[in-house]
Amino acid sequence: MIRSSVDRGKGITVHTCTGKLTAQDILDEIKSFYEGDPTPCDIWDFEQADASGVTAADVECISRIAQSYLPLSWIGRTALVSTGSLTYGLSRMYEAYAEIASTGVEVRVFKTSAEAESWLAQEAVAVRSTLRRDRDASA
Repeated sequence: MIRSSVDRGKGITVHTCTGKLTAQDILDEIKSFYEGDPTPCDIWDFEQADASGVTAADVECISRIAQSYLPLSWIGRTALVSTGSLTYGLSRMYEAYAEIASTGVEVRVFKTSAEAESWLAQEAVAVRSTLRRDRDASA
């Protein structure tokens, strides 16, 4: 099961994954996220998930399909929080596929939610600084 919560003030969506997880569950959530009103940053929390049904081939497929949903010139960050060795390994594979694709979304894997949130907060500050600089330049 995947439950998502949005903090518009911080520009972050948290996807909390629990129980047995399938590749289709992840794909459905990605589709819902990008077809809705996506935030520039998101966290996928796999700490309570059982990803034993997700294969390496699934991760490659998820990465490819996720890229197809990205809006043109989309810039953001995705943090994957994985504590178990299986979910951590699958998450690192996803990170590698994202890096190879060279999209505007930076992906990183973390062992704790606190580390992920800290990294995403840096992006929020950078986005606010860019918006402020652009606004000041046009004034």
